[in-house]
Amino acid sequence: MALRLSELQTQAQLRQEIDESHKQVKAQQESYLAEQSKRVAQTQLDVGQKVQKLLETLGQETKRRQGAEQQHRRGDYSRQAR
Repeated sequence: MALRLSELQTQAQLRQEIDESHKQVKAQQESYLAEQSKRVAQTQLDVGQKVQKLLETLGQETKRRQGAEQQHRRGDYSRQAR
């Protein structure tokens, strides 16, 4: 009977340790997922900012080229008019 009681106590202790391990794993998973979410959000923000900067640069370059093209055309017209 004493052996049976000891086995029951051991089983109860093991169940408690397993439950505690499950809680720890769950907490670690939640922490990991939260950190991953932060990283994804930051990456999306960084990419969005880089895209915006590239679009601004592209717009500026397009305007610069259009201006240069217009100047070139004006030069051609003025040479033809002479």
